[in-house]
Amino acid sequence: PATEELKRRFAVPLNVTVIVYTGNVHQANAGEVRSLYLAVAMLNREGIPTCLIRTGTNHCDFLTDAGSWIKPHVRELGFVERSQMPDVLALADIFVQPGRPDRFNEYRFPSKLPEFLAMGKPVILPNSNLGAALLHEQQALVFDHVDGVQITDAVKQLCQDQTLYSRLSAGALEFAQTQLSWPRQAARLLEFYRSA
Repeated sequence: PATEELKRRFAVPLNVTVIVYTGNVHQANAGEVRSLYLAVAMLNREGIPTCLIRTGTNHCDFLTDAGSWIKPHVRELGFVERSQMPDVLALADIFVQPGRPDRFNEYRFPSKLPEFLAMGKPVILPNSNLGAALLHEQQALVFDHVDGVQITDAVKQLCQDQTLYSRLSAGALEFAQTQLSWPRQAARLLEFYRSA
């Protein structure tokens, strides 16, 4: 868990589950990000204090009523310098990549996912792009559709099952170290070039 000092610096309540999402919102992902905000609202309504920390720029209006219904539970940090990102990511108890397998998600590699995994915290994501390479309930929680209801259920599961939480934390970190290491991947690419 993040230190109390770090939470105070970012005005995050101490006794809440913290979800961190880094990334811009645009027309292609507006519905997906909105589902994450809805999940945070549902979790709080169901008595599970949850705070969403979000970085990035909004390039479209994706919340009704200017988001007044969710504002108490979200910290919108906007653009954050790369040097500050480790502190922002360290706030997280859980990382979420909302979405589903579709043409938008299949043909992209969200740059935030390696960072999420490398932090050694549970990750919830769809069975798309990098999610297709992760083992469900070993390295991440991988679902066909990561929408508001699924996010809510998965966060509740993680809050109630410390064994699963610990297993996913270790699995995420192990995956990042073995599969997403720059030196290891560069060596594999060099080996491929030599074999060709």
